[in-house]
Amino acid sequence: MGYRLFFLRDERDVEVVKELFSVLSGCVDNLVPGTWCVLVSENSKLTPEKISAFAMRDMCGFTVMQRKEESRGWFLLTGCSHMMKKFFDDIDVSNCCEWVWELKEREPIDLRTRVMVMGVVNVTPDSFYRESRGPTFSEAIKLAEKHIREGADIIDVGGESTRPGAKPVSAREEIKRVVPVIKELRQLWDGIISVDTYKAEVARAALDAGADVVNDISGMRFDEEMAEVVASYDAGAVVMHTSGRPEVMQQRTDYKNMLETVFGYIHESIDRLVSSGLQRTRIIVDPGIGFGKKPEHNLIILKHLEYFWALKRPILIGVSRKSFIGHFSGAAPEERLPGTIATSAVAVLHGARILRVHDVSEAVQIARIMEAMLKAGLPESYSSEDRGNVASQRI
Repeated sequence: MGYRLFFLRDERDVEVVKELFSVLSGCVDNLVPGTWCVLVSENSKLTPEKISAFAMRDMCGFTVMQRKEESRGWFLLTGCSHMMKKFFDDIDVSNCCEWVWELKEREPIDLRTRVMVMGVVNVTPDSFYRESRGPTFSEAIKLAEKHIREGADIIDVGGESTRPGAKPVSAREEIKRVVPVIKELRQLWDGIISVDTYKAEVARAALDAGADVVNDISGMRFDEEMAEVVASYDAGAVVMHTSGRPEVMQQRTDYKNMLETVFGYIHESIDRLVSSGLQRTRIIVDPGIGFGKKPEHNLIILKHLEYFWALKRPILIGVSRKSFIGHFSGAAPEERLPGTIATSAVAVLHGARILRVHDVSEAVQIARIMEAMLKAGLPESYSSEDRGNVASQRI
């Protein structure tokens, strides 16, 4: 093949590259955490000179680097994965992610070309979107049944609003809200049930009631016992980033490098779960749209979701009717469905495979269309050798 693909995860990786390679063309400032790199063999048809000429002609954001201690040999090409395809049609950074999600006593779920829909059921009186609220037992069950009829793969049951500025409720009150709903759902349905909580006591009660997954907005940080509880039940886990508790998180939106901070936070949370005894294959990651983020931060995350593939776990995204859609469109929560559809599709194209939503019917249609797009590739007769020839001819 003549090349090796790798990823600059943090500043340490960047410094190693700068130490080993010198810049032939492009700008060293392009070397930042979150950059994909291709290490190219001297046996490749590509040469640094050809790449530099091509990059100059098309004004591409490449940096070409040569090994310092060798006049010939491997050289380095850096840029985003979409740029890489200008040279290597068979590059697929999705190979860097591990796409299978395994839940206890269920068949493994391959999410490479599958998109799952998680329907939200808020057993709360104050969640930001009125239609997601099921403040009574009967209303919550009715909403969950509607989601199931419309094709939800997962029902996410929460008993405390975590919208920006929301006040916490006690674990006792949260258990009172969510456990009866989860018990009833478990009797009615054999699909995946998650509990949206950051409290270990609530998670334990929900898992006893039949939940499969703990969806923790804090990434197992707000409650020191959470990782051990999840691991002891061998449960699924959604690990999310936030900059703080809901009442203060939107006051903490200044980052030196937002993507790197979010990545590092989730990486540490995964390590915490694995150290507690949970298998990595039980884990899903969520960069936390709207949780301690400025409106533009959310767009950057959606545009660069491939960055989080290096965590080697499938990605869940929750954009549904959130305030950043209103910030850019002026729409109220009740009017944000078009913006939700647009950003959900973008998220899947950039690597998300689970959509957490209020509007299940519309999300299921998005999922089916996006699955078809993910599966639509080159004709079977178009071999990898052909792709290499096309790439070399292009240069």
